[in-house]
Amino acid sequence: MVVGQEAILSKKALGLTWRAKIKVVGIDEINHEIRYNVFLILGMRVEEKLQYAPLTDTTCEVHYNCNIIFQDGIRGWLIKTILGRAMIAGPADSLRRLKAEAEREYKQLHG
Repeated sequence: MVVGQEAILSKKALGLTWRAKIKVVGIDEINHEIRYNVFLILGMRVEEKLQYAPLTDTTCEVHYNCNIIFQDGIRGWLIKTILGRAMIAGPADSLRRLKAEAEREYKQLHG
């Protein structure tokens, strides 16, 4: 992973293909931090930051922060009004699933 690296992700849902572009905007190896932007449909942008702190040789603690940015004007207001709660719940749900999967894999490897 390098600053400026981009990736396009897609997922099929509700009969449509949804695409998102991810761009790495900063890597701070000293402070163990990765920053990236996710560009979504309807002009939404999510600024995300992952910070991790090593705990042992094989484990770390991860902190995740995101800031959802909507377009200015009436279009952004409408999107925020319609999708606001889902946009807030989505990252929390995603992190819950990620944590559960990591814990499941750890238990498989270490009993």
